[in-house]
Amino acid sequence: MKTWTKHRALTYILLFALLFVDFSRGFFVLIVRDLLDPSVRDIYEHQLRNLERALFLLQWFGSFPAIAIVVKLNRDQLQKMNIDRFYVFILISAGLTELYKFPYNLFAVIALIYTVYALFDNRVTFGTVDRNSLRVIFLVAGVFAGLTFCITGLVGTVKIELPNTELVDRFVFEIIPGSIYEEAVYRGMLYMFLMDLGVSKSKAFYIQAFLFSIKHMGYLLALPFFFWIILPIHSLLYGYIAMRSKSLTLSTFAHLLYNTWVILTRSSF
Repeated sequence: MKTWTKHRALTYILLFALLFVDFSRGFFVLIVRDLLDPSVRDIYEHQLRNLERALFLLQWFGSFPAIAIVVKLNRDQLQKMNIDRFYVFILISAGLTELYKFPYNLFAVIALIYTVYALFDNRVTFGTVDRNSLRVIFLVAGVFAGLTFCITGLVGTVKIELPNTELVDRFVFEIIPGSIYEEAVYRGMLYMFLMDLGVSKSKAFYIQAFLFSIKHMGYLLALPFFFWIILPIHSLLYGYIAMRSKSLTLSTFAHLLYNTWVILTRSSF
């Protein structure tokens, strides 16, 4: 049986807590939106909205402090989670969006202070980007981006509109933090966990993609083409970028690029 240090064990407790909230929210959306009887949904609409909001806030407010703790616990081996220095900088930018709830989210404030400090702490061992793989990654990402744009164009969703206030709020307070946190969880913490279990790199690559796809189960019935085709391809692409480059920075940018396209086009994808 694998023996882990207390720091590593706590890291994986946080990982499973984040995964539990992630999957709970996806399952909740699937049940309420697509499987629950409309009459029951109407009766308990207020309670369901409160529960959905609670899951979202737990996911949003809990992710940044949890990831900051993971950085602290594993500061001497962040390369195992593909966490490089610039990713921590991006993580800080995501954490800034949570300050608007100050002083209610003091955990995020403390986490923000530590992550800023970590950037300049010589004791922190960041991952190093494999520059030899960047050219291939940019080529693959570019081709895939072009294919994605063509697909969305074929279904009539290419018309770009200036985002209204609601879209801006969603982009700043949900899309940006969510994309950044998801990379740390699925292409970082989960990847290290699988490696510690002795799973091969190829199997870890497919496992992270599978779990990342399944956690979006809320789209299973509402957007089946996205769930069964687009999402798995994206999951594999983000995993390929992170594991080939040994950097969450590049996979995070790819993730943000796609989600930005979704917001601008108001696409179903």
